[in-house]
Amino acid sequence: MKMSTSLNASGLHYFILDEVDNLSKLAQQSLKSVLNTKRAIFILTTNNISSLDKGLKDRCVLIEMNAASTGQLLPIARKVASDLNVVLNDAELTAEIAAANGSMREVMSRIKRLARRSQTKSKNIIF
Repeated sequence: MKMSTSLNASGLHYFILDEVDNLSKLAQQSLKSVLNTKRAIFILTTNNISSLDKGLKDRCVLIEMNAASTGQLLPIARKVASDLNVVLNDAELTAEIAAANGSMREVMSRIKRLARRSQTKSKNIIF
């Protein structure tokens, strides 16, 4: 692997490979030799570690990233609703957080969708 000059103080190159479980078995096996370089740091992400090549896993340090709790996500959900100028109660937000099953992207999508529905309902109310 040819390396160019690093632009950071460590002199190392940093590579982030997202969703490596989507690589073919052959690509995963080829990646093993690349990981042996001393001039680079590789960060691999996956949601399905069981589908990774055993040799590839053996060359990595596993850091498990657990989903945030509802209590940790509730202030973020409140802020999203506030930014959208919608008042949603904690019970509504908690239900959406639980339905997102630990996915922050899904929490954001669900809160935005709930906010849109809430805005539509308030526009349909005739006084």
